[in-house]
Amino acid sequence: MIIQFSKRSKKDYQSIITYLNQEFGEFVTIEFETKFKQFIVLLSKFPQIGQLEISEKGIYGFQFSYQSKVFYRIKQN
Repeated sequence: MIIQFSKRSKKDYQSIITYLNQEFGEFVTIEFETKFKQFIVLLSKFPQIGQLEISEKGIYGFQFSYQSKVFYRIKQN
């Protein structure tokens, strides 16, 4: 499965990275980025790993960390 990010998600991700780096430093930021990249690989292999949050829109959610939840849609090619 191919993962595509919306403009909004890219902006949100960058905001999270900036915040983590400013508040917690480089180590925490790198740890977050590594964990997120691993999640994306897992999601590409198992797209229905999340819980269906809004069935009429086909939106899934996955609790990525205690503070972060990832929302996504599965589109058929």
